[in-house]
Amino acid sequence: MSEESRKKWIWRLPLIWGLLVAALWWPYAEVLTGMGWTAYARWVLFHVVWSGLATVLLVQLRWRILATFMFAVGLFLAVPMPSMAGVGFQLRNPMAEGIEVLIWRTDAPSRRKTVLVPSGQTVRLRTAPGDWPTEGGLTLRAGKAELKDDLRSFRSTTVTIGKDMITKEKS
Repeated sequence: MSEESRKKWIWRLPLIWGLLVAALWWPYAEVLTGMGWTAYARWVLFHVVWSGLATVLLVQLRWRILATFMFAVGLFLAVPMPSMAGVGFQLRNPMAEGIEVLIWRTDAPSRRKTVLVPSGQTVRLRTAPGDWPTEGGLTLRAGKAELKDDLRSFRSTTVTIGKDMITKEKS
């Protein structure tokens, strides 16, 4: 491989690596139980910089053993391995008008999302696998009604949103 063709890979390989990592970690970028969007962007950027540095070291033939080690570490870090499964539940709205449901993690109030449930319909909500704490909970608020419970207890449940109440039953 000539010097010129090796230098072409200095920007190509980190770009390809960054796209691969972005595609692998895309399902885990979710605000409630996943890693969040800013952490996702930082993780992809870290991998681009890491692989860029390893590519520069690989082009400098004297450092190819260190570059190989860096690529091996990068491959290990690129594979997602969450410790907890995601939570899937249904939000049902039997009322005549649509309603907005605000959902947030009880242990991290900044991690929240708003879901619009149309009138007379059921919306399936699925969170991403992640490393969320076992004692963490979810809080749902619709109008004046509020429901707080353990995150794992929402698994395979149907949450019915009424006028001034929120109930939860197993599906």
